[in-house]
Amino acid sequence: MIRRDRRRAPSAASLVAVLVAIAAPIPGEGQSPETPEARSYAIVMTARLNVRFEGSLQADVVGSVERGSRLCVFEVRDDWARIRTPEGSESPVQGFVSRGFLSEQRASPDELEAMGCPTG
Repeated sequence: MIRRDRRRAPSAASLVAVLVAIAAPIPGEGQSPETPEARSYAIVMTARLNVRFEGSLQADVVGSVERGSRLCVFEVRDDWARIRTPEGSESPVQGFVSRGFLSEQRASPDELEAMGCPTG
């Protein structure tokens, strides 16, 4: 007699749900909440700067910013800054940029908010 396992294979929807849960950031593990708080801003000092998905030269390029662009800075990790263009920018982009091509600036929360950077 042949026994068949009566369990069903997982549906595509349940597999997607598992993958989303695995990929979701763990609070307090170097990830910020959905609306991060800008800590400072920076000005791009090179003709064009690639914005990457992660802080690595091997990471995918998700966009670029031009010389003179102001960027909201949310955190810095070694040679990388996690940034977003201010609200209302013509070409909104967020991700990581190499800090070597930035002029990092300090600003009060009021100044950051006036620039279009979220401050909490």
